[in-house]
Amino acid sequence: MTMRRRCERLVRGVAVSAVTLWSMGCGGGSQGAVPVVTGVSPETAQTLGWQSVRITGRNFRQGDPSDVHVQFGSIPAGGITVDSDSQITATVRGDAGTGAVVDVLVTNAHGTSTPNDADHFTFVGAIPAPP
Repeated sequence: MTMRRRCERLVRGVAVSAVTLWSMGCGGGSQGAVPVVTGVSPETAQTLGWQSVRITGRNFRQGDPSDVHVQFGSIPAGGITVDSDSQITATVRGDAGTGAVVDVLVTNAHGTSTPNDADHFTFVGAIPAPP
């Protein structure tokens, strides 16, 4: 069951305070737990193959970890692991094209991170084969 459904079941027909909802990971008024990305490492990847990327920030573990999604621009990440509330490890394939700079966006049950300068990721191109 998703976090959204658990929260809906919790409040259906019951008076529950915003503090209670917040403490249970259901948000609560203006205290929404939207993710914030503060870093991406490495900041570049090859356009061919898969690259493991560590994403740092906050509010990643807000609800069911299966509700967390990561996008590199328009490309969905694969192999997403929510390591902690402040770190995600994800893999990305190099479909964005050489030199493309994209925002890494994290979505949880409460919303999607706002693009910022700290979430940039660059696809740099394939390494040429040795002669």
